[in-house]
Amino acid sequence: MTKEEIRQEVLSLITEGNFLPEAKGKEEIRGDQPLEVYGMDSFAFIQMIVCLEKSFHVEVPEDLLVVKKWETIDLIVETLADMLSRKG
Repeated sequence: MTKEEIRQEVLSLITEGNFLPEAKGKEEIRGDQPLEVYGMDSFAFIQMIVCLEKSFHVEVPEDLLVVKKWETIDLIVETLADMLSRKG
């Protein structure tokens, strides 16, 4: 899976899951912008992690359950790409 495919899947999951209530659509979400700007809170963060684990068939290790690793779309893509490359 390419990083662009990961990005598109992440954007779809995040917007369909309503994890970012202040984002009007995935076209509006900047890759380098902190997700809290779009209204993500700690509850939505945990829900997003669970959703990403299910969708990408990965288990996020405890040491990666840090908001800084998942703070932006760019960081989410990098973290998932790294996890998928180690998995497969």
